[in-house]
Amino acid sequence: MTEEELALRAKQGDQAAFEQIIKAYTPLVRSRVHGYFLLGAETEDAMQEGMIGLFRAIRDYDPERGSLRAFADLCVRRQMLDAVKGASRGKHAPLNSAVSIEEQAPRLPPAPQGDPEQALLNRELYQTLIDQLKPALSRMETQVLELFLAGERYTEIALRLGKPPKSIDNALQRIRAKCRELD
Repeated sequence: MTEEELALRAKQGDQAAFEQIIKAYTPLVRSRVHGYFLLGAETEDAMQEGMIGLFRAIRDYDPERGSLRAFADLCVRRQMLDAVKGASRGKHAPLNSAVSIEEQAPRLPPAPQGDPEQALLNRELYQTLIDQLKPALSRMETQVLELFLAGERYTEIALRLGKPPKSIDNALQRIRAKCRELD
């Protein structure tokens, strides 16, 4: 069976044909990936981008327009160029460098099971930390923090406070920055 026939079968949902094409074209993807540099990405991240291009080639392949190899090569190159452009824009830099509130808060030692005294001490220490942080927070930040610590998601907090989810995210970013300042 030719690669083009395999591609058509893979396009129709034949998993074995799909895996055979992936196995055959992985070296092509690897060779194309080495020619690109993705800012902030590792080799495996770049390889994943290349594989996305290969998946798209299989999905969109039309045997009347040329060979699978040429089309796959084109799709992989285009995917890599898109990834390089996206990485250089820095659009996702804030997300990549974000730190969770849980990571900023000092870790409390776990209370041994059945030790109510240690559990009480941990709760008091936690409350002390929150009390030190609250004077530095605005009214909205305090509300957001309380709802976030109660386990609510961004969208739930946004609905409850009548704010857009992005405002909630921004408030949590400011809270994280203020947590770092307390250290």
